[in-house]
Amino acid sequence: MRLQNFVYRLTVIKAMAKRDLAATLYGVGIYIVTFGCLAVSAFAIKTYFIDTVKEKAMLITANPLGSPLFLCVFVSSIYLALIASISISRERDRGTMEVLFYGPVDSIAYISAKFLEHLLCYLAMLVIFVIYFVVGARLINVGVTYGFLAGLPLSLFLVCAVISFGIFLSAVTTKVRTSILVFLVIMLGLLAIQIVNSLLGGLDPEKVTTTILYVKSGLGYLNRVVEWVSPFSYLNRGLDAVAMGSLVNYLMSLIGSIIYSVVLLTAAVLAFDRKGVRRL
Repeated sequence: MRLQNFVYRLTVIKAMAKRDLAATLYGVGIYIVTFGCLAVSAFAIKTYFIDTVKEKAMLITANPLGSPLFLCVFVSSIYLALIASISISRERDRGTMEVLFYGPVDSIAYISAKFLEHLLCYLAMLVIFVIYFVVGARLINVGVTYGFLAGLPLSLFLVCAVISFGIFLSAVTTKVRTSILVFLVIMLGLLAIQIVNSLLGGLDPEKVTTTILYVKSGLGYLNRVVEWVSPFSYLNRGLDAVAMGSLVNYLMSLIGSIIYSVVLLTAAVLAFDRKGVRRL
């Protein structure tokens, strides 16, 4: 009986994810973002690779395509986190969610379908990114390095964490405007903490006041919390692992992203059950 329910749930997840994915692919948003990612990476390649080679006649770098690739990953992950953060609240706000739950849909299947749909969106974008960089590498006569190849599966797990974060925010909010506002406030807040902490960390302790030292210490502790809460911190750690070529840090980034995703998706299911499917 349990196996039958499991198979039935998988069928529901597949059907819902296919429906949502088709709606996303028929829209223009994903194509605009994909083009924007490629444009940003092309600018980065031209500025930091082609122009540097022209000026200095040579450039020594172990992973010339690594930074442009992760620029694409970063921009696309922000887009996916944003649309994930409104995916549930939008259907609840429109009243379409209530109709879905008249059928054989439960909270686990619904949250899983949302996660799968956004993950498939990223996979579609990643295929385009890979084709673009492989062709680009041949045109500018650079090799596809181990760092680039290692970054591909890592980016998948890191984006899973970002998507899970967006889905959790959408599960705990009830209105689309609220979801967007909460997403922006949290993202800007986390970014501000990291930036200010970085700026204060570069100050000479002997040249600042006692108050600044207390603020610096407090932000240091707060930044440690942010490093575990913010999905983009997992992205940064993954980037550092690839750049250093550290297999241990690479595996820790993968494991950390998986644990983070499972925890937030579980919390999203619990929050979804508490909020219900009806419009408030």
